[in-house]
Amino acid sequence: MTMRAAHVPAPMKPGPVVYTDQQLLRVLIRLAQGESILGRRAFEQRRGDADPSPPLYERRFGSWNRAIELAGLDVVAQPEQLQDATTKWTQEQLIAAIRRCLLVTGSTTLAALRGLAHGSGTSEV
Repeated sequence: MTMRAAHVPAPMKPGPVVYTDQQLLRVLIRLAQGESILGRRAFEQRRGDADPSPPLYERRFGSWNRAIELAGLDVVAQPEQLQDATTKWTQEQLIAAIRRCLLVTGSTTLAALRGLAHGSGTSEV
């Protein structure tokens, strides 16, 4: 009579945590700690290892500020000195810029877009 070892399955690696929109928003409210504003830096300092990351909020809600708004918190205004430093592109403008980059450079990488922008002497592609 032979003894066979009992089959013990290998431990399973846990899959990704899937949050509902409401769970994500409740985390923002909890981390705001009763304050009306929760900036991204404060979020990063207060969040625990099990809390969702800022990129998840951006993917789910389209932007960090949109998630903050949906949580009922006040959006942190962009400092005046930075308001002209960023460009707000429409979807059509982005697509047109990527098409132009592909036609001119044969690539759609960020490096190609930057090279095209710097090579044309303008910040717009």
